[in-house]
Amino acid sequence: MQKLLTRVAQANTLLCVGLDPTGSDEDVTRRLPQVIAETAPYAAAFKPNLAFFLSRGNGTQLLRQVVAAVPDGIPVILDGKFGDIANTAMHYAQFAYDVVGADAVTVNPYMG
Repeated sequence: MQKLLTRVAQANTLLCVGLDPTGSDEDVTRRLPQVIAETAPYAAAFKPNLAFFLSRGNGTQLLRQVVAAVPDGIPVILDGKFGDIANTAMHYAQFAYDVVGADAVTVNPYMG
C-alpha cells in the first residue's frame, strides 16, 4: 500500500491503467510495453487482467514480460479476482508475488 501512496503523491494522479490485451502474442509483446511507456508518467498503478493472459498458451511468460516493463516505483495490481480458502489463497499469493512480481492483487470476497 505504501508503494501506491508514494506513487500517487509523487505523480499527483489516481489513474490505474488496465492492461487487458487482445490480438496476437506478437502484438501484445510489442504493444503493451509501448502503452506502459506512454502512460507511465500519468499512472498511479498498472493493472494487468490475469484472464486475458491465461487464455494464451504462454500467458504466464507474457504476463511476466509485461510486468517487467512497468517502471520501478509504479505498483502492479494483478487483477485475478482471487478468493478461496487459506491453503489455495497461499498458492495464489505465491504466484502473484513470487512468480509474476505483482505488488497487490484484486480479490473476490466469495469463496469457492
